[in-house]
Amino acid sequence: MGIAMNGREAVLKPATVVDNFITATIEEDVNAMGHLLGLNSENGTPMSQVFGKLLGDQLQQYWQGQAQQLTDYRWNTLETDTTDNGVNVQVDLYRPNYSAIAHRTDELLGFTTDAAGMLVAPEEPKMDVDEAERLAREDPNIKPFHYRLSVRTVQQDGRWILDPKDPKTVALVGVIRRGDLLDANATYLVR
Repeated sequence: MGIAMNGREAVLKPATVVDNFITATIEEDVNAMGHLLGLNSENGTPMSQVFGKLLGDQLQQYWQGQAQQLTDYRWNTLETDTTDNGVNVQVDLYRPNYSAIAHRTDELLGFTTDAAGMLVAPEEPKMDVDEAERLAREDPNIKPFHYRLSVRTVQQDGRWILDPKDPKTVALVGVIRRGDLLDANATYLVR
């Protein structure tokens, strides 16, 4: 992660560090996430540093298989204020409402619910699954979730990193990865 300039890493601005962290989180690039949190890659992968070599390697392999589509997300970052020891960066993140998309896809395929509330499959789908999902994603009535939170960046060894001690750094990962599935994320939901 970072840009090599004459054998050394370019110093990224705080908002760019946050942008890169969001991208790494969506893509489940745990090495980039660790770098942006200030972990030293000379000590092994971020997952192995936190969980030990064997478990860390297994978790890293699992996580990379869980990457989401970068094109599903939109976000803006803005450096809002500077203090003696850091810069706060406001994040406005828009993520898909996957539950609504899945529900609409089921409707387009012809699924119904019975009196007990159980999903009932049609004898024959009304259309191809891929086409139903595409139409559901394009449905203008399904709005993305909009989250807003401010994360803190600090300097470490002459470069900006996300503050690993800031609870909102963990919240940012939760908003990206779990969205409306975590009750705690409702705090950051813009209504």
